Amino acid sequence: MSDRSPDSLVVLNRRSQQLLIDFLLADLDLAFTFVQTGVIETGSDEAHAEAAFDKAATALETIKRFLPRVEEPVERERITDRAAELERLLADSRA
Repeated sequence: MSDRSPDSLVVLNRRSQQLLIDFLLADLDLAFTFVQTGVIETGSDEAHAEAAFDKAATALETIKRFLPRVEEPVERERITDRAAELERLLADSRA
């Protein structure tokens, strides 16, 4: 039988929150890499550049979808700020 005590649920929630935060930060890092790849490929391989920008945009959509689930205000703000930076960089890179 599993332990469903309040303490174990708190521990599981903390772990779940940390995994969510780690996932979103890793997805942000990957999305920034996609933008850099798109910038590098612009002018030499437009199809590859556009594919990289599309992947960054998809990652940004995912981040925005899961962001409201982050309970810690400091972490949510940190991720929100990086997502906004990514959105600006993506827009500038595609212009």
